[in-house]
Amino acid sequence: MLNVGNAGDALRQADCRHNLWHLVPSERMAAGDYSVRVSGSKGSDEFGRLAASFNAMAEAVGQAEESWWSDGLANV
Repeated sequence: MLNVGNAGDALRQADCRHNLWHLVPSERMAAGDYSVRVSGSKGSDEFGRLAASFNAMAEAVGQAEESWWSDGLANV
């Protein structure tokens, strides 16, 4: 007999671990490391789409920062 409570707990824990994969990269990006990327962006599920979006955002922010620095230094 399957204990649904334990199965539900196991699924929640697995889901939490699956959601935590982006925590460290997000913290690194918040600290200014725009080179960080996450794996799994080739998947078609919501986590793959989230990974692809995160990577695109990191790329865009990194390019914007580079542009800001190069434009700012050109005007000094």
